[in-house]
Amino acid sequence: MLDIVLFRVDQGGDPEVVRHSQTNRYKDVSTVDQVINLDTKWRSARHKGDLLNRVANVISKTVGEKKKAARGKNDTEAEARSVAPDLEALESHLTQYSYIYGYMPCQTDSMLAQRLSGAPAPDTHPAVCRWYTHITSFSPSDIKALPESHQLPFRASLAKEAEGTETKVPDEIKEKLTELTMELLRPLTVSQLKEVKKLVDEAMVENNEKLVTTETERDAVLKEIGNIV
Repeated sequence: MLDIVLFRVDQGGDPEVVRHSQTNRYKDVSTVDQVINLDTKWRSARHKGDLLNRVANVISKTVGEKKKAARGKNDTEAEARSVAPDLEALESHLTQYSYIYGYMPCQTDSMLAQRLSGAPAPDTHPAVCRWYTHITSFSPSDIKALPESHQLPFRASLAKEAEGTETKVPDEIKEKLTELTMELLRPLTVSQLKEVKKLVDEAMVENNEKLVTTETERDAVLKEIGNIV
C-alpha cells in the first residue's frame, strides 16, 4: 500500500505522480482524488480531536481553579454566586421554611437576596417577598455576623434551582466547543463546567468514530492503487 504522504502536497507529496502511474496502468485516476478527499476529512477529524483534548484539559484546570478558590466552603454554596435563583423554586422552598437553610438566617440568605433585582410581587411570590424584605433590612454588621451555612445546627435541603446552582450550558459555549478558553469558562459554575465536560466527551466519542470510519474508507481505496510505475 502506498504511503499516504504521497497524496499530501503540504508534506512534500505529489498526487500527479500517482495519477500518472494510474494512467500508465489503465486504472481509474479518480481514485487518487477519493483518497485525497477522505484523507482531508481524516486530518480534519484528527485536528478536531486534538482541539477537544485541549478543551478537556482547560475544563479540568478551570474546575480545579474554582475548587481551590472555594476551599473550606460548601461546594454548592461557593459556586452559586452568579446565577439568579429560580423564583418558583425559591417560593416553594420558602413556603415551608423561614430562611434558605431552614429556621435560621445565614450568609447564603444574604448572598441570594443580593442576586435578586428586587422584591418580587407579593401577590405572585409572597414567601420570597417576605424573605427578601426581611433579609435586606439587615444592617452590614448584622449580615457580617451571620453564620456560614455549615455552622447551622439544622440545614434544610435546598433544590439547586432555588439556590441558583445552574447546570444549563449557554448556547455560546455549545457553539464554540473546540475553541473554549479559561476566559470563556470562568463565568460558569462547577456544575455547568461538568455539563460542558460531558458535551466534550460526547463530541470526542463521535469524532473518534468518524476517524476510524474515514481511515477505513481511505485505506480501502488506497489499497486499490498499485505501486508507482
